[in-house]
Amino acid sequence: MSLTLKLFVVNFIGSCVMVWAWWNGIFAMVAAADPYHITAAIIVAFLGGVLYTFRRARAVQRLPRLISKTAQREGRKAVILNSPIADVIESLVLLGLIGSALGLIHAFGGVDKETLATTEGVKDAGVHVLAGVTLLAGATLAGSSTALWTIWNNRLLEMETALHNEDISS
Repeated sequence: MSLTLKLFVVNFIGSCVMVWAWWNGIFAMVAAADPYHITAAIIVAFLGGVLYTFRRARAVQRLPRLISKTAQREGRKAVILNSPIADVIESLVLLGLIGSALGLIHAFGGVDKETLATTEGVKDAGVHVLAGVTLLAGATLAGSSTALWTIWNNRLLEMETALHNEDISS
């Protein structure tokens, strides 16, 4: 099975999970609780990583056609050019953590100690805290799930590149 077909299968499965999450209202809940649009940044970084992965996969698949000396040089170059995907994975996790921190700040930053003396103030503070906790959970979910998805894509790409480099070294 070719690398791009493997990537297509993995990304199709991931897309099915995303459709399921959208169908169950998870996207709407996360978007509604994200005034900072950190999940939008996560999605943009993730999609950029997916596009780059497919681009690198096409380049890696062309490597076996090259002659030996060129194949060795291109194989080493492929390893280097695949490495930014690891940066995308780290960025997704860090954006999720930033969203979590923003969620905590949002949750407790708007709670005024004086208003907690009244029932209405406690109710308002509770709503505010729940909105912040929802942002925290949503950003963590978005960052970690897209990072996991990108890890799967990256592993497939790394394996194919390693197999190519092993073939040309023997």
